[in-house]
Amino acid sequence: MDGDPHLAARGAAYTFCADLPVIFRPMATLHQAPTGIYMQVEPNPSGEGPLANPPLRRAMSGCLDLASIAASFPGGLRPTSLYVGSARPAVDIPPRLCISYPDFYPNRSVLERLSMQWRDRLGMDTELVERDYADWGEDEADGSFVLRYLPFNHPYAYFDQCATLLADTAFDRLLQRFAAGDEESRAAMNHHVQTTLPMIRVFEVMGNWLAGPRVAGFSWPTDAVFDFAGLRRVDGAA
Repeated sequence: MDGDPHLAARGAAYTFCADLPVIFRPMATLHQAPTGIYMQVEPNPSGEGPLANPPLRRAMSGCLDLASIAASFPGGLRPTSLYVGSARPAVDIPPRLCISYPDFYPNRSVLERLSMQWRDRLGMDTELVERDYADWGEDEADGSFVLRYLPFNHPYAYFDQCATLLADTAFDRLLQRFAAGDEESRAAMNHHVQTTLPMIRVFEVMGNWLAGPRVAGFSWPTDAVFDFAGLRRVDGAA
């Protein structure tokens, strides 16, 4: 499979279906299918800045009403959680955060709605900084809004992504045990992830949005594998 090796290494998923044959686009299966592609906010890879604080990440996640945001993108986004926190969390909230995002629709539109809720419910303003998709250099933003696609459908793939963000040797050892067949390590990793919340995962992208007119015609990179119920297309395969 051709493609930028940096994309594969980071699990990036800006690899959608503008190149799908026209015959696929009207299919109900495609429009209704979850894609396994998730929108999430990740801390700066340097491990510094406000988003390096797990209680702040939990506060930012717990105050969100994701269902109301998803309603602005009918059929295109599915919330990862419907929980809405009612009380202000006992954590120091910074007055301002800077979050970068790649320049693809609807990243900014989604981020603007998230930012409004963080401002209204936590009193925190958010500066949004657009980045070119091909720019893999480090920036000074506190976090990044990204789309991630797990390389294969297994809990290991998810925990491996968490391990990269956590950079925790104890978690790495649990992951190694899980890979060797130790199911007890899975419960320990779940507890660790729930406690630290390595990323703020907000939405799963649905097939309806991928096939929409706001996507058709864009020149997307093509190094992803799509596996929908009743429809399978591996890019580059005959």
